[in-house]
Amino acid sequence: MPSSIFLSHAHADRSIVQQIYHELRKADVPCWLDEAEIGPGESIIGKVEKAIDDMDYLAVVLSRTSVNSNWVKAELRMAMTKELKEGHVRVIGLVIDDCPIPGFLRDKRCIDLRTDFTARVHELASFLHGEPRIIQKPPQAVLAELIEGADEELWRRYTRKDPRRSGFAQLVRSMNDDELTAAVAVAHRWEGQQAWDDGLIKTIVNRTKSDRTTARRILRRLVDLGLLEPATNLAYSRMASKAYTRGNLLIPLRRFAIRSRAFDFLPLPPPERLSEVLTTRDPCGVLSDGWYAHNFGEPVPRKDNSGCVKVVVQRYEPERAWIFASADDRTPDTMDERRGSNRWTKDPVADKGQMEHVGFALDRFDDLGLLR
Repeated sequence: MPSSIFLSHAHADRSIVQQIYHELRKADVPCWLDEAEIGPGESIIGKVEKAIDDMDYLAVVLSRTSVNSNWVKAELRMAMTKELKEGHVRVIGLVIDDCPIPGFLRDKRCIDLRTDFTARVHELASFLHGEPRIIQKPPQAVLAELIEGADEELWRRYTRKDPRRSGFAQLVRSMNDDELTAAVAVAHRWEGQQAWDDGLIKTIVNRTKSDRTTARRILRRLVDLGLLEPATNLAYSRMASKAYTRGNLLIPLRRFAIRSRAFDFLPLPPPERLSEVLTTRDPCGVLSDGWYAHNFGEPVPRKDNSGCVKVVVQRYEPERAWIFASADDRTPDTMDERRGSNRWTKDPVADKGQMEHVGFALDRFDDLGLLR
């Protein structure tokens, strides 16, 4: 039987609290919400006191309104009094907007609902069901380990100017969650040579849900880390708004962040296995030392008029090519020769898409066991 929970909230937040309530009820969590439990003419204080006594936990929905609500403070006092008597944690914070966390709640379990609302409510439901909490590896660790583990070819391709790998990984580990999210968001949206501070601050505010003052502090931190640099061009330096250029690590950060799959606002990384390349609908390509693979999107006529080609995989030594006519083809034609990527189709406008370096051997790419 899952633990039960009382939802303490300010009236102004009732819309989002109703969503929390219905998600928890769908997960079979006993949940108490005043508007659902108190009937006409019933004593509000009496019902609330009894509910707090009966429920296993009290979740306080933290917002700019609720932290100043006398009613929420009264409910919290009741729960905290019972917690002190029973000697176990009863109060859980649910953060729904940027607000100061009351001092007596800072050492309590808090769940941030500002990002990925449904997943975080499911995390709360799992906790109340007594399921062991899965501690996810922080994105700083995921990204830093990916940087440290990249092979030399991938490292050169992603970084171009070859900064020190250990320094890059340490820089990533030194950032807090908002700083890393902001850095990746800025890198993802970067276009051209310069960016204005107003646009950068807007990107940071939108992605981290912080206020402009905090966003400006984060922007200064990105400059201190060398991810951004003040524009020194004379024309830009005379403008009222500040302009910034990208540091050497900003674009490598974007490339590694996409590859890490740790940021849900980034596009998916390019396909890295034969099964993925075959089933990808859009043109794409991957390459590494000694081989490449091209997906033409839709099957296109082969140059020798012997059929169609959707995907070709070329190995350099010993020379061999595998020509797949469709996504379902499991008996590809083979040719013991080497051709450039433009020599497989007679279609002069066939799009091979963006080539992405994957940095590993052909046998690792061949998850279907067809490249023999």
